[in-house]
Amino acid sequence: AVLRSPVVGLDAEQYIKLEQIAEKEGNNIFLFSALPAFLKETKLPETTYTSLDNLLNCLYMLQSQKDQIPIGTLMERLIAATHLDARLLCRKDGRRRMANIIKLLQMAHADNIVGPGEFIRRLRDVERISEREGEAPTEEEGANVVRILTMHGSKGLEFPVVILGDLSCNLKKKFAQNFLCDGNDIQLGIHFNDKHNLLYKAIQKLKEDKELEESMRLLYVAMTRAKDYLVCCGSVEHYQDTTWYKLICTALGIQEVDSGPCLKTLSGKLQALITPMEYYTREAGDAAAGRGERSSDDCILSQFQSWLNPVG
Repeated sequence: AVLRSPVVGLDAEQYIKLEQIAEKEGNNIFLFSALPAFLKETKLPETTYTSLDNLLNCLYMLQSQKDQIPIGTLMERLIAATHLDARLLCRKDGRRRMANIIKLLQMAHADNIVGPGEFIRRLRDVERISEREGEAPTEEEGANVVRILTMHGSKGLEFPVVILGDLSCNLKKKFAQNFLCDGNDIQLGIHFNDKHNLLYKAIQKLKEDKELEESMRLLYVAMTRAKDYLVCCGSVEHYQDTTWYKLICTALGIQEVDSGPCLKTLSGKLQALITPMEYYTREAGDAAAGRGERSSDDCILSQFQSWLNPVG
């Protein structure tokens, strides 16, 4: 990975040549041990040769220091010697890549570990016992901005206001396969000429229940990203389907939506404001008409902001 990265920049043909040299020198030899021979036997572009030679010299120097200085300092010297920061920032999504490097450095400095072996073991322990670490935020993402994310992509993050849209999509998938198999028990359901046998229906029900459970977990992840306000958008027209909106309404005891805002007190002294979208568009249109203006998204936004304040 390092050799193919911007630190060196070997292409596929050069990398294959390196593997051939390593195999010739011994089946158990590391690619790192074959690099000096590779430099001598292979004609490389000047920039690639210089980068690889610089990396080798840097690694030889750091190897002699690896058990004497903290891993964070060791990594900083490696980054400085290879100009990794500048190389990453010049690439696509460079700010994100550099933010992750900085996050790794912060982890290295946190415990003042000496020796890369111990640090690698620590990282593996963290990976085993904790959820996947989210990407480090870039400077822009940490600013006062609006971010559009998938539910999976929001895992581990928090925001003052979270808006969940399209909660009325049907969660039940249509099974068009001619056969359905239950992996736990070797059973096969058959669908033929628009008819299902009982086993097909039973396996279909198991799969639907499993997918619904996964959908519930995903909805929980999305809803718990909100620190202060959570806005859920759905449509009563799709209430007969199995939707996230229906699951939320059932939990809140909502059967229908009034023509205006309705404040509902939940457990834990939380409050939910249930309002039809038409209310905001109507209020925005009336306000715009009073000013002799056309209704716009700015009007709707002002209504939304005025709603956030009194709820507290």
